[in-house]
Amino acid sequence: MKKIIVIPLFLIAAFFAGKLAFNLIYNKENEKYINEIVYQDPIVQKEYGAIKKYNVYKAGKSLGRSGFYDFRIGIEGRNKAGQIYLKLYKTTDGKLDKYEITLLD
Repeated sequence: MKKIIVIPLFLIAAFFAGKLAFNLIYNKENEKYINEIVYQDPIVQKEYGAIKKYNVYKAGKSLGRSGFYDFRIGIEGRNKAGQIYLKLYKTTDGKLDKYEITLLD
């Protein structure tokens, strides 16, 4: 009987913990950087054309020596739709240092 209650409670707690972690990583500052990159990066523009819309559906953070934020982004452009993998590297004061884009199509 206890297992029937504990398992759904654990799943609900895991869902909310994942949602909270996503919101902490995909904050307003990172959203601003992603928006600029998606709409202005020449690689993205060449591959997808004019961007109609995009959706960040996965966010993570590397805790290693070269700490970076990583995002999987679905993009719908004039030429085609697809996905990119974006890494944001920041300076010690939190400003964008550099970024890397990998096309996943």
